[in-house]
Amino acid sequence: MKLIAFPHGGNIPAAFSKTGRAEKAAAHAPVEVAAEYADQLVDDRFAYLVVGKPPVSSAKIESPEEASARSKQIVEKAEADAKAALDAAEVNAKEIVVAAEGKAKQLGLDAETSANTKISEAETRAKEIVEKAEADAKSVLDAAEGKAKAIVADAEAAAKAAKAAGGQSGGA
Repeated sequence: MKLIAFPHGGNIPAAFSKTGRAEKAAAHAPVEVAAEYADQLVDDRFAYLVVGKPPVSSAKIESPEEASARSKQIVEKAEADAKAALDAAEVNAKEIVVAAEGKAKQLGLDAETSANTKISEAETRAKEIVEKAEADAKSVLDAAEGKAKAIVADAEAAAKAAKAAGGQSGGA
């Protein structure tokens, strides 16, 4: 028997296994196989030889009572950890809600301020447009009134001239 390890893990057929059963070997985990099979795997570069003895498991085998007690401790710790995580999540959620409410209120105030500013700007612009339109209308009205007076004056002058010309022709 030789000790080998697979760089990427491998399968060992029952005929070459130390246990006589087919096995799966994890990557770089030392396993004992028949010497001929080990040499073939090493030559084909599917495995490499491990120098030294295979590591001996130092894990103590637990009794059912010890395993039950350890399981109970693990469950209790998991429950405590879950409760702590839940409590932290609730606190975090409350903080997020408070922050979101504050942000929503601020956004509402910002929107109202922005709307009021836009309304004020629109009112100012509308007032400027109305004032300019009134000034333009007054200017056009004044010009029209001046032209109308000039036309009336020309018409009166023409009427006087016609009357004067008519008076001279009728008297001669």
